[in-house]
Amino acid sequence: MIRYADRFERAEARAPAEALAVARRLISPRVREVEGLAGGFRHVTLRLIGGDTLGVLRLSRDGDGLAREAALTAHLQRHVDTPVLRACGRDAATGWWGAWMPWVDGVRVDALLARADAATQRAVLAAVGRALAALHEVRLSDEAGFLDASLAVDEPLGHTGRAFLAYSRAQLTRPRVRERLGERDAAAVEGWLDGRAWLFEGAYRARLVHSDFNTKNLLAVRDEGVWGGWRVVVLDWEFALSADPLVDLGNL
Repeated sequence: MIRYADRFERAEARAPAEALAVARRLISPRVREVEGLAGGFRHVTLRLIGGDTLGVLRLSRDGDGLAREAALTAHLQRHVDTPVLRACGRDAATGWWGAWMPWVDGVRVDALLARADAATQRAVLAAVGRALAALHEVRLSDEAGFLDASLAVDEPLGHTGRAFLAYSRAQLTRPRVRERLGERDAAAVEGWLDGRAWLFEGAYRARLVHSDFNTKNLLAVRDEGVWGGWRVVVLDWEFALSADPLVDLGNL
């Protein structure tokens, strides 16, 4: 079973007090202020402002993690709409590692869906589906596992179809889940899983998995050059790995 809490340590809850000074040293003395952005578990994400937006800076204590994310976003330019994250070294004064990416002028998909009309919702969700399908066409390895900075698997995970099945069964043993579903429906789901375990055995295939694919990590951008008039930019690849696409579907 994949337990991210066992591998990843959450970053400081707020931007570090020295973030502005770090941004000026790593990026540019033109940075006048920094604004904390949502997103990032291990990283602190900051919008850089200096007359106009100078981009986005991600700070982390995990330099290898930033390097891995930078390598992945560069690799994905032919496949998925995502900004390239460029590693910019370690700040000697504070120990923070930094990486920069350009600012994307879009609307977070969760916010847009909450206020959009039905036609816009359909078009945006279709763009989300196209982005997820394109992502899952990327194969980095024939085996499932966490990636290193060269995008090779450095910690194999085994058969993620079996892991998904084990996770689903484990969730059904939780009192809160059984309370919300009711005992009858919980038992019905257990029976469905038991009767279709072979599907999880046969469906396994290793593909790139975002592993945090949700509307908070997606930006909708108006683009009349694509079908439906919207394209979706995918952000925040810190949990990405090689695994079965079921991982992303389960997260949704």
